[in-house]
Amino acid sequence: MTDAEFFLKARRESRKKQVAEIKAHLEEADKHLQRALAITSNLAFGSTAMVCGLSLYKKVVAAHLKVRDLINEKCPF
Repeated sequence: MTDAEFFLKARRESRKKQVAEIKAHLEEADKHLQRALAITSNLAFGSTAMVCGLSLYKKVVAAHLKVRDLINEKCPF
C-alpha cells in the first residue's frame, strides 16, 4: 500500500466516524424533539394558552422535520 492509499483510507475512516457521530447527535436531537412535540401538542390543543402553544408546536414540528431530513439525507446508512 502506498502512502497515498494509506492516507486516503485513513481519511475515509475518519469521515465515516464523523458521519456516525453526527447521526448520533441528530438522533438524540430527534428524541428531544419528539418529547417536545408531545408537550407542545398538549399546550396547543388542550389548554387556554392555545395561541402561544400552537405557535410553539409549529416551530417544534418544523425543527423535528428538519432533523429527520438531515438524518435521511446526510446519513443514509
